[in-house]
Amino acid sequence: MRQHYCHFSDCLFDCEFGIPNEDCNKCVCSSSVLTGHVTDSYGRPLFGVEVTDTDRAQVVLAVTDTFGNFQIENFCPTVTNVIIRKDGYVTAVPQTIVGNISTSTLMVAMEKQGKHLTSP
Repeated sequence: MRQHYCHFSDCLFDCEFGIPNEDCNKCVCSSSVLTGHVTDSYGRPLFGVEVTDTDRAQVVLAVTDTFGNFQIENFCPTVTNVIIRKDGYVTAVPQTIVGNISTSTLMVAMEKQGKHLTSP
């Protein structure tokens, strides 16, 4: 893992990809994009799903469009936890983002809250 000194403070922060942000608490990759597609359990696109990262859950990074797609600029391609949430659905916390240095893609199927699976 490479170490970069923050340009805005005296702290030291480790970044596998990219450089530390202004707060020196997260890595940013200026040329990287995270794209994603969110559906319900039947494969139908979900509109209005909020995407946050686990370090700053109160900050919405993206919201899905009518086709269930979202895009986040400057998102470093590492194994990262993001939070996928929508009222009426079980919050998803997918752990693996597959990608390369410039583009990563995340596919999520959300389960309705209160839906109980029964076994035959």
